Amino acid sequence: MNKTLRLLSLSLAFLVCVVAQAQSVGWLQINQTTTSEGAEFYVDGKYVTDVPAKVALAPGRHSIVLKKPLYLDYKASVTIVSGETSSLSLEMEKNYNYVSVSAPLDAQILLDGKVIGVSEWSGNLECGEYMLQAKKEGYLPSSMKLKVEMGRSMTVTIPGIKPVEGRLTVECNLDDCMVYVDGRYVGNTPLKTNVRIGDHCVKVGLPNGASQEKMVTIVEGKTTAATFEGEYIYPVSLTTNIPTAKMQIDGRFYEYVNVPKSLAAGKHEVRVMSDGYKGCKKTINVTEGTNAEYFKLKEYMLGADIFQWGLYCNMGYQIARCPGLEFGAGVFFAGFNMEFSGSVGLQKLPYSFMSYDHEQVDYVYRPNLWNFKFGWGLPIGTRFRFTPQLGFGQATFSGRCLTYSDYGYSSDPGSSYEAVKCGVFTPGARVDIAIARWLSIYANPSYIVPLKSVENRSEVLQLMLNETPSLEKYISGFNISVGLSFNLNL
Repeated sequence: MNKTLRLLSLSLAFLVCVVAQAQSVGWLQINQTTTSEGAEFYVDGKYVTDVPAKVALAPGRHSIVLKKPLYLDYKASVTIVSGETSSLSLEMEKNYNYVSVSAPLDAQILLDGKVIGVSEWSGNLECGEYMLQAKKEGYLPSSMKLKVEMGRSMTVTIPGIKPVEGRLTVECNLDDCMVYVDGRYVGNTPLKTNVRIGDHCVKVGLPNGASQEKMVTIVEGKTTAATFEGEYIYPVSLTTNIPTAKMQIDGRFYEYVNVPKSLAAGKHEVRVMSDGYKGCKKTINVTEGTNAEYFKLKEYMLGADIFQWGLYCNMGYQIARCPGLEFGAGVFFAGFNMEFSGSVGLQKLPYSFMSYDHEQVDYVYRPNLWNFKFGWGLPIGTRFRFTPQLGFGQATFSGRCLTYSDYGYSSDPGSSYEAVKCGVFTPGARVDIAIARWLSIYANPSYIVPLKSVENRSEVLQLMLNETPSLEKYISGFNISVGLSFNLNL
């Protein structure tokens, strides 16, 4: 019981102290306004917090200050009453102006020694005096004083900077040659001029467009010399049979219409090229007088140029495997080609066998070959092309029943057909000789390798081969066809 009374007594004493303390202070509340938001809040010269704020102060008179960039300090005195809250909403007075600053191109802009921009800067500055500077490597700095006052926005321009210069002399054994410094024309040889310090490209140009270049370093207060040995220039006439051709002279490319009309004396390597034509290269020796050279380009008549593509179709005759008519069509892009070809044999092969009911059945077979080929053409000159090829296809024997049989064929003599097929692999090559751009002669040797039968009638083919071994030559061995190819080169 005594312990409980003691705790109640201590709690009552603490509450009395808190109430007494609360009655010995007051509060000051600074509300946020448009101009005072974020301002620093000082009480009696000491920083307390940022606006908005609510602080406890001892009763009595206190000095307060609000500080914020671009605004005048707000100073005031307040009286704090114990246990009460004083609330203030304060507006601060602007102390800035909008300033736009421009400087020479690529020059740094410094405000009181601190870089604030390059070439241009704009923004608000507090009223007061500043030092503006423009700096750029190789130039003397330029500066000016800036006084910012309340009123209209200000636009200022820092005076132009002047280059730090040295002396440059340019000499050439050929007078009156045009001189360029960093691509800007500055005069003709012999030349003396002032140039900004640093590294520069000096070029001497001849009237025909030929030029020589040197890199020089200009030093303040010193003279730097650039000496050139010009070459004697003579007129040239470089012509070709293709108006759209391009010329390469000593490694430099020209459109044919812009080919130089004169070149320096001595040897030059000239190459002429055009899409669809075989390039032509010569070494010419330019001497005093007029030098004329003609370049004749020969057309790739079979589409051997890398940028060409086109279509073609074949009509030919098969010789080695069995006499037959061949036809086909293909497409090429640069050297790559794909084609489909087929040959229809002109030779008829009689074949007879006994059916299961011991009746003789007579057939007449015609050998055919169907191929899908692809390869890569190798040009030989402009009229020849050699194309190694790989092919896959079918060797077929298309047959017609001549006699009636109960073996399953039509009872109408001459109307029933039996097709015996065998898959083949046909590696070979194609040789084309162009007669004209649209017409060529071709020869197509290949070797026929039999594969697994593509249909489940291989027993029929095997039976035929057992009865007539000479049929083997129609599905294996050397084969060649020749004919005409009609080309559409695009």
